Amino acid sequence: MNNLKSLIEEMITYYREHDCFEACDLNEILNHAEQANDKVGRLLYKFYIINTTIASNGGMPVLKQVYNMI
Repeated sequence: MNNLKSLIEEMITYYREHDCFEACDLNEILNHAEQANDKVGRLLYKFYIINTTIASNGGMPVLKQVYNMI
């Protein structure tokens, strides 16, 4: 989970500086979703779907919620 927490911290910082997420980070989030516990995994998957199909660069509240859970 420490790797996930570090990834989320990096993503939040990158988002603040560039107002977007990097595609490679979104793919890594999806990998973590498959390995995380059920609740965290569902939120990570939701974040991934928001950013890849619904609204690019959305989902920051979901990402922060996951960060606070781990």
